[in-house]
Amino acid sequence: METSELLATLQPMLHDRKGLLRSVGRLPRSAEEILVALVEPDEPSPATIVVAPEAILGPAVPIGDAALAHPDGLLADLLSAIGVTREEALPYGRARLRKLTVFVPETHLHEVREAIVAAGAGRIGRYADCTFTLHGEGSFRPLAGARPYLGSPGEREIVAEARVEAVYAAYGEQAILAAMRLAHPYEEIAYDIVELENPDPTYGAVRLGMIEPVPAYAVLEKVLRVTGSNALFVSGGDQLARRVLLGSGQHLVAAARETQPDLVVTDHIAPADAALLHRRGAAIAELHDLEICALRHLAARLRRSLPIPVREASEGLVWRSFKYPGTTDRL
Repeated sequence: METSELLATLQPMLHDRKGLLRSVGRLPRSAEEILVALVEPDEPSPATIVVAPEAILGPAVPIGDAALAHPDGLLADLLSAIGVTREEALPYGRARLRKLTVFVPETHLHEVREAIVAAGAGRIGRYADCTFTLHGEGSFRPLAGARPYLGSPGEREIVAEARVEAVYAAYGEQAILAAMRLAHPYEEIAYDIVELENPDPTYGAVRLGMIEPVPAYAVLEKVLRVTGSNALFVSGGDQLARRVLLGSGQHLVAAARETQPDLVVTDHIAPADAALLHRRGAAIAELHDLEICALRHLAARLRRSLPIPVREASEGLVWRSFKYPGTTDRL
């Protein structure tokens, strides 16, 4: 498979929170295999492209926390599996949205607006095709050598135009701009892109979901089925869970302090932080192989999408499973 084609396929699946898909080392012109790895393999084949959380010597594609945090990542699947009725977009570990503002003649307003939303702009939570339009007057004077859609070189033109705004996730920017350019009649398009503080609800390494009240152990049974984890440490599994916090990384404890979850599912939490959350009434479940589970989940997605073999370098890593002493959990 040509590497340029492969990267184009991987971009919407593996982008990081900035919407980027990076690579390190000199990638081969064509790839015969994808290796999903937790650490750098000993001797990868020259035609193998390694996909790993962090940058390694290469040839590789570092993906950061995308295996967990991506809209199709493990955390999103966990939220679906446990049956959340509502999810809160926490600022922790989230990508940020961007906003496109484009000025278009009234004659082509519908075409441009429909093109950008069809390419992925205008998604806000569970709503699609969200745009804002303001009508006004635009003016311009084509210079020598211009080939204007309206007007003549050297003469000022005044046109009825519309200002169209729509938010979007950063990873979709190239497709959205390409669609805008194809639909827009002007030779030179006036548009702005603004980075927003608003979190992108589709990408996050820390997620809070609301569920119908059930004992925490019932939630964790579903978590185990989805992750395939065999490294579960549990405390407080008999208490009811309504607000479930899932995540990994340094932001999780801060999010837990602010959101008051009933159940926290993470890869690791310091004893002092665990004690604090227990005092506040939270059950805690640590999946110490969460990153491995996320990479296996990613490998399965890639196998469904790519025509070349996908191998896992995490095979053979085994964790011993046990629980906190004295727990009454039924897992």
